Amino acid sequence: MFLLHEFLSFFSPVYNFSAIFETTIEFDSNTDLYVRSDDGVRVYVDDKLMVDDWTYHGALENFVISCERKKAYKIKIEYLQGGGEATLQLVGIKKK
Repeated sequence: MFLLHEFLSFFSPVYNFSAIFETTIEFDSNTDLYVRSDDGVRVYVDDKLMVDDWTYHGALENFVISCERKKAYKIKIEYLQGGGEATLQLVGIKKK
């Protein structure tokens, strides 16, 4: 999942907004999950708050959780965009 500044004008205001995204994910292998955001973000996994970074800042990456293979996880992301660039990415990196 990703949201980048250059795409926002098609869907929403570019500055000073918030959004909520919800999904369920499952991976074929053990995977570390990260979120990259510019500005604030809160990430819940199975209704448990895992990342709480509700501040204005440039793009930062936060570890969310190590996901077990073939297990479903309910994800909720709350996103805050102030001024400047906008970035929101949910990234899974397979464990070796």
